[in-house]
Amino acid sequence: MTSEIVETFNVLQELLADHDEQAGPLRVALVTTQSGSHAGQNALVEAMRGIAQSLARELGARIRINSVVCDAESEMDLQPTLDFLAGSGSGYVTGATIDLRRPR
Repeated sequence: MTSEIVETFNVLQELLADHDEQAGPLRVALVTTQSGSHAGQNALVEAMRGIAQSLARELGARIRINSVVCDAESEMDLQPTLDFLAGSGSGYVTGATIDLRRPR
């Protein structure tokens, strides 16, 4: 799990380095697909939540970063959520965790 988190930071660093700020804020959704209730999966969800909140505070207007959590039952809701986050209507949404998991 630690390697996944480190890789996420590395990819975000590359994206930010290559991003032209005149094109507007970089929009990133950290998608975590959770299967079951394994403790490692829950820890990954919380780590992605922390990354999104931390970078949203630190980078402000340069990035709109959010965490999206889904499970097998909610994957059909994922694309409309990502479309919303990529669009202009989500201009003030940053540092949020959008949990699409269905209650069991």
